[in-house]
Amino acid sequence: MTLALLSVRLADHSRVCVTAEQISEHFALTPAVVLRPDGTCGLADSGQLLTHIPSGYPLTYAGWTDLRRFAADLELLPIDWSQFDPVAITDEQHDLIRSLAEQR
Repeated sequence: MTLALLSVRLADHSRVCVTAEQISEHFALTPAVVLRPDGTCGLADSGQLLTHIPSGYPLTYAGWTDLRRFAADLELLPIDWSQFDPVAITDEQHDLIRSLAEQR
């Protein structure tokens, strides 16, 4: 297990640093962080997210699937994860990821 500090993006696109477990070259398990109404942030009551390390954007949450296996399968897709931008995802990338997710 490799622990690292990771800058993750919140729903409002701001960033916060968390301790993450890197589980593949481009993905990490991060705690679910929430933005409170008063503008502060904190850890959600429960949950982990599968987060894309280069961008800091979460892709999905625990409970939906085995995040370690999903990360390994994502790494096998013909996507350059080092350059991937979740905000500017292409239709082709979206279809590849959705197809993989639907196999779960």
